[in-house]
Amino acid sequence: MSPVRNQERLSRAKDFLTRDLLPPGQPDRAQLFTGNLWRSRSEILFHNRLLRSAARFCLIATGRGEVSAAMQKSRTPLTIGWQAARANAVPALIIQGIMLALLIAYYTNHAAFSALNQLADYKRTHGSFFVILASITGGAVIPEIFLIFFFQRGRPNSRNLRNLLFTVPVWGFDGSLVDLLYRTEAAWLGDVVTLPVVCAKICVDQFGYNPFFCRPVWRAHLRMEE
Repeated sequence: MSPVRNQERLSRAKDFLTRDLLPPGQPDRAQLFTGNLWRSRSEILFHNRLLRSAARFCLIATGRGEVSAAMQKSRTPLTIGWQAARANAVPALIIQGIMLALLIAYYTNHAAFSALNQLADYKRTHGSFFVILASITGGAVIPEIFLIFFFQRGRPNSRNLRNLLFTVPVWGFDGSLVDLLYRTEAAWLGDVVTLPVVCAKICVDQFGYNPFFCRPVWRAHLRMEE
């Protein structure tokens, strides 16, 4: 509905509420053809109450419609992203803190250095199995645990199980694809840590894999989940 028509309805409703709709002692035009030109005071008061109730309903309905339309217009991608970032700020900071602690421990603590190197050796030995397991743990299991503790007050329900039934195979499939991508890049560009090789791998990842394969596949996954 156009803003002009909404404004007209609001002005009419306000006019109804601010004046005497049917003053006692004056003829009722609605009764001209029935022969009853005058109404009693109680009938007139009851009639005025009905009209005022209708006017208030018009104000409420029109106002709610305008607020709803304004809220829909204000929910731009930027505001939606900001609201999501605020809602997930605490879990995200915890995850980032754990990652930073692991990084610092790797370079400062010999036990952490040895444990993480053994984990890397295990990955090289077991290949895709480790990649799929790590992808499921990091992409499906840990986020669902955070969802239960931060947004469900530590109370799991059947919806969490349904989420895992969807996210576990999706993240396992995605982890295997990413591992295949990295292996292919190592075969094409080399398995050495130099600036040209790293820049080339970044370009393949950001301008090839992500826009032409990863984003369409994940969009399809999200549509399936909805």
